[in-house]
Amino acid sequence: RALALALRQFTFVAFTHLLLDALPSVQKLTLVLQAEEPDLALLQPLVMAAAASLQAQRSSGGARLQGFLRELASSSPDSSHGHCTYRGVELIGYSEVAVQGLERLRGAFLDSMRRGLRDSYPGSSLDAVAAFAAIFDPRRYPQAPEDLGTNGEGALRVLLRAFAPAVVRQRALGDFELFKRVVCSLGRLGPRALCAKLACASSELHELFPDFAALAALALA
Repeated sequence: RALALALRQFTFVAFTHLLLDALPSVQKLTLVLQAEEPDLALLQPLVMAAAASLQAQRSSGGARLQGFLRELASSSPDSSHGHCTYRGVELIGYSEVAVQGLERLRGAFLDSMRRGLRDSYPGSSLDAVAAFAAIFDPRRYPQAPEDLGTNGEGALRVLLRAFAPAVVRQRALGDFELFKRVVCSLGRLGPRALCAKLACASSELHELFPDFAALAALALA
């Protein structure tokens, strides 16, 4: 009986609608990270899209939640006693004060989700992840070796700045073109497999490209 009453509370039902608005914003991000070999190049745009969606909901109120409140208001003209009807079910605790409290809860919840995204994926780390994906995920390379050109140079410079003590900048820049060609010749390895080959101290790749081996070890750490 206590559970049945709890499920009929206005705030509980309203919060489920708030979740229906908010959770899809991070669902795609979660699905990408659950993959066995996640495409890390997607991480930065997905985090940015999730943050933008949560901010938009902060301003708009959320389509599902606002639809619920409108339906409740139109179907319950007399809610002075804290009771109202939603799709044939009587809800408890509905009032103007409860709606105002819900609005405060909604704002705090969405702000908390945005802070969680920002704390979990700070901008500098997103830049580094995107750069790692551009360098160590052969799936991101051009199909034809002749199209490699300067592909990935900007990403490499990001990593060289971020991990300067672990690499020799000029040597890494000088090795980069050959590195890309060798990676292409290995076939379409996943990023984890490529990093494992580079990080293995007994591998030829480790000896040929010591700076990329150092970065690969950092990626696997």
